[in-house]
Amino acid sequence: MNFSFVPNQGLMVDGRYITEFDVKVNRIFYYIEEDESKKNRMEYELVAKMFDGTELPPRRVKKLNNLSYFTLWTEIMDAGLDRWERQMLLLRLQTSCEDAKQVKMYHITSNGYQTLEVGKEIFVAGDYTYMSNQDGIQLEVDENVKQMKWKNKVRLADKKNADRKEEDYLMASPGASEILFTAVLLSAIKFVFIKAGFNPAVCINLYGKTGSYKTALTQAMMYMENPSQFMCSLVNDQKKMAVKKVQQCYGFPMILEDYHPAATGYDYKRQISMMDAVVRHIESNPQSAVVFITSEFLDGVESLQSRTLQIEAQNVDLKTLTKIQQEQTMATIVMNFLDKLLGNMKDVIETIQTQYEALSRHGEQSMRIEESIVFLKITAILYGKYVDNSDKLKLKSKLDKALTLQKEKQKLHLEQLSMSEEDRVIKVVCEL
Repeated sequence: MNFSFVPNQGLMVDGRYITEFDVKVNRIFYYIEEDESKKNRMEYELVAKMFDGTELPPRRVKKLNNLSYFTLWTEIMDAGLDRWERQMLLLRLQTSCEDAKQVKMYHITSNGYQTLEVGKEIFVAGDYTYMSNQDGIQLEVDENVKQMKWKNKVRLADKKNADRKEEDYLMASPGASEILFTAVLLSAIKFVFIKAGFNPAVCINLYGKTGSYKTALTQAMMYMENPSQFMCSLVNDQKKMAVKKVQQCYGFPMILEDYHPAATGYDYKRQISMMDAVVRHIESNPQSAVVFITSEFLDGVESLQSRTLQIEAQNVDLKTLTKIQQEQTMATIVMNFLDKLLGNMKDVIETIQTQYEALSRHGEQSMRIEESIVFLKITAILYGKYVDNSDKLKLKSKLDKALTLQKEKQKLHLEQLSMSEEDRVIKVVCEL
């Protein structure tokens, strides 16, 4: 059959006008699910053109085997089609599929970096999406992912506003904030390490006396619009929720808040169990958040403490802390860093692999936290190479100094922890 549509006259089939409008398939959407176990689906976008040439708003349907979807268009239903006209319109839709534009719609349900097709790579972190080549592809990001929003709705165009603001973050708590700053950068670029073949399972415990601004300092470093989405209370929340959040927050930092070592009985065991479950989860599942714990000090379970890089909050500069809380430029700093890395992925991966081999060769490797230290140092090297290439911040040297100081404290603590009760008493007597 020969279909044609003449404006102001209607749809003609084999020389016979049957209706005062034309209906055809405009685009065909192929929905491709991330999870291969789910069946891929299709949707057809239908467009109706009235006899005067104007188009009705398009409609989408999942099937073309009946005309029940015409109920969406009162104009078509009111036309009073007979059975033959309905059959002709259905045939018209089926034949117009051949000329319809084919659109691949990828359904993204989680954060991360992946290759959709050859030459088409995508990185999703909350409401931020980067795509190397968008030709012929559309994305449908799950609402649960898009709800994880960046602070101040940051955009790459705003990155100039972040120049030299990094120094404020480094000076907020000298000896501790350099490590926190670098760890937060690592949380956003963790996917690059995974692509290079490593799993930076980094967990940092920021400890200090009551009133030492641990929580305030940690939250000031965050770059998310709603920090509560990325936090779990060790007192009030459940282990299952903590493990689920640490997986959902891939591409962001996640905070386990307020460990109370003075708790006794069930409460004490519950907190230890939650922290241990989270740390073991990030070690076995690369696509998870970088974890931060705030506490007065980390107690018990030697295996947990040896996996966790412990940082003492010290010399907090309240003026600087207040400044970074007000200005909130961390999101722009991180976004700028991401922009530079995504544009040089091949070179970045080679740099990570080369630096890991060099740093591991010279590391002691006697402590589990040495691995975390290596990843933090590589992050600082990447920041110096692609952002601060004039080394005005001196991030690497400041980080090395801070890590040496904090590592020595933790090393002494772990040595005491592994001592027998008799040796511990002897040590105390010798010190006296």
